[in-house]
Amino acid sequence: MVFGKKGSASVFLIMITAVMFSLVFAYITAAGKIAGTGYADSILNLAGRSVLSEFDKALMDEYGVFAFRGNEYEIKEKFSYYADYTFEKNKRVRLLSLDVDNRRHSLANVDIFESAVTDYMKYAFARGLVDDVIESMGKINNDPEKSSQEESKERDHILRNERVTNSLPSGELSKNGNILETVKEGISSWQDALKKGSTNYFTNRYILMNFKNAQNREIDRETFFSYEAEYIISGSLDDRENKNKFRAMLFSLRNVINYIHIFSDPIKRAELIAAAELVTPGPAGLVTQLILAEAWALAESENDLRLLENGKKVPVYKTKETWAVDLDSIVKGTETGYIDTHVKSGLDYQGYLQIFLFFQDRATKITRIMDLIQINIQGNHDKTFLIKDHNCGFSFKANVDGRQFYYDEEY
Repeated sequence: MVFGKKGSASVFLIMITAVMFSLVFAYITAAGKIAGTGYADSILNLAGRSVLSEFDKALMDEYGVFAFRGNEYEIKEKFSYYADYTFEKNKRVRLLSLDVDNRRHSLANVDIFESAVTDYMKYAFARGLVDDVIESMGKINNDPEKSSQEESKERDHILRNERVTNSLPSGELSKNGNILETVKEGISSWQDALKKGSTNYFTNRYILMNFKNAQNREIDRETFFSYEAEYIISGSLDDRENKNKFRAMLFSLRNVINYIHIFSDPIKRAELIAAAELVTPGPAGLVTQLILAEAWALAESENDLRLLENGKKVPVYKTKETWAVDLDSIVKGTETGYIDTHVKSGLDYQGYLQIFLFFQDRATKITRIMDLIQINIQGNHDKTFLIKDHNCGFSFKANVDGRQFYYDEEY
């Protein structure tokens, strides 16, 4: 077949037109895929954020922690509800499969919980919600009558409900060492406990800000325990026992420090030698020195505790000016209420709490914080509340029209 010039030009134009239509169709298809991908991405991301929006209000309002309830099946159901609402309106984009994983975001995970607490405390410091000086944190109650009434009320605060105790986050931990011995060994570096910026520091300040203790029971929420910070250190289900255990530990710490001070101070050592010679002259005087030194350290330590319990400060290491009890009162056996040296420096009761918290085993401390939150929310808001049921985020993988999407949603 022979084509003329006009026929050849027509064929050429048809070929060019066909190519152009193919290119246009390819561009339309590509644009459709891009638009579909962006459309799916927007829906999936919005659905994920919508799941996070269902956070536990009591947990956030009272403890500053964002977390929502749900296992993998429940999260998938919530996510599908939000995503399908939009996908069902567009028949050209279909959600073919969805896999959800919340294992790395469980609030019961010590790392996740600690991170949530640290984030909250950074926010609290930035907003000026936390007093910047350790000594100003306490609200001291110096009313003996009121204190006595409070103690009689708290005496029976023992957690006996097995449903509650068996579900406590700390229940799976074994006992981790002796915190008193750890503090005694590390007390020379006690100032590290007050250095700002570390995760440990933020966690300890979180405890003092959000949980009651013997010198701050005026936190504005109903709590099962009155000595919550002491619970974190001692771990007893008996409220009064937690206070007494911590007092005994603090007394023992002060006694060790005071005993060392007596023998490191030349004046006090000379007083000891002289007093021992009067009581038991001769070689037996050395034994008497040790007995008198221990009695002197014990008396000074008891005075320290009474000062702290009355809102006063006690330096970690004493000087001549900050030492309260004289040796004559030990030898004569005289007793006083407590001797106030009117020291302006040093640590108050909460400062010593922070030292013990600083040296406490991390996992034990974090899980006991979880215990208190769980106990209080169960008592005040939701009897079914469990830390282990809550998440600070979740991961999911979705297949939309053969395209794979992966997200890691978190607060």
